[in-house]
Amino acid sequence: MKRNIPVLISHRTDLKPAFQDLDIMNVVWHGRYWQFIETARNALFQKIGYGYPEMITTGYQYPIVQADIKYIRPITLEQDFYIISDLLEFENRIKIKFRFYDNKTDQLLCEASSTQVAMVTGEQHLQFVTPECWQSKVRSILEENPNEI
Repeated sequence: MKRNIPVLISHRTDLKPAFQDLDIMNVVWHGRYWQFIETARNALFQKIGYGYPEMITTGYQYPIVQADIKYIRPITLEQDFYIISDLLEFENRIKIKFRFYDNKTDQLLCEASSTQVAMVTGEQHLQFVTPECWQSKVRSILEENPNEI
């Protein structure tokens, strides 16, 4: 059973597939969705102020430990769509929900989620708590924009 988890921070990323994103059936290849998700995840991290350059500087990596995707409707060449990225958890792990929508109709195209945990760069041990450098960035956004919750 799915439980409703409140959205902490949300971000919209607008995208459009190119020819190289298509498969032989002339729709976006299923594996390409993860590339779009990575673009949306990066945009969400940038909004928080903790993008990949900051991760490197602070000495942490955030490998994905769980990922899930549900393809609902195909995306076609030159179809404008957007992804809503919702940060659901941030203290012990980073859990993000992604929803793809058609830009013209707002029809749901795809749902996905990913879970990441912190790891000190150069070590192979996952952390049970995300580092303070990450948590303080998220808390700062939540304090500045209480409507984000």
